[in-house]
Amino acid sequence: MGKWSMLDVFVVAILVLTVKSGGVASIKVQSGFFLFFLSVMLTQFASLWTGKIASNLEQ
Repeated sequence: MGKWSMLDVFVVAILVLTVKSGGVASIKVQSGFFLFFLSVMLTQFASLWTGKIASNLEQ
């Protein structure tokens, strides 16, 4: 689950690069970007935490 959530970040990065290089629109980094980054990081930590709990239950 953790590795697929990073796909969101790559998609946003490619989208920003495409729009910036095309000169079609301007992009401003605002609070939504930071909230998105925070949600991705929390998902990563939750995935790691649940993986550790699952491995402890198997032992």
